Amino acid sequence: MKFAHEHDRHDVETGIALVAAKRASLAGRGPILGDVLITLDIFRLREADVVSHQRCVPFAGLAHSYVAQRRFVDAVSDEQILLPTNSSL
Repeated sequence: MKFAHEHDRHDVETGIALVAAKRASLAGRGPILGDVLITLDIFRLREADVVSHQRCVPFAGLAHSYVAQRRFVDAVSDEQILLPTNSSL
């Protein structure tokens, strides 16, 4: 994945990992690639060749703030995270 602003990468990676882990925990297992792909789809990050800074705004500061991480993960509902998608593994 390419970023328009490379400094956004760490925050986005942190957010994706946290939500993928939440999804896996709801299924009672550890994270797998499918969890990551579905999480990328939830945030529409696999659609673009280059991830714009605007698309990274919801992830801002996640890599450096536990409070922001908890708030971010809690904002993603269990229903949203468990929706089936057409992700290809």
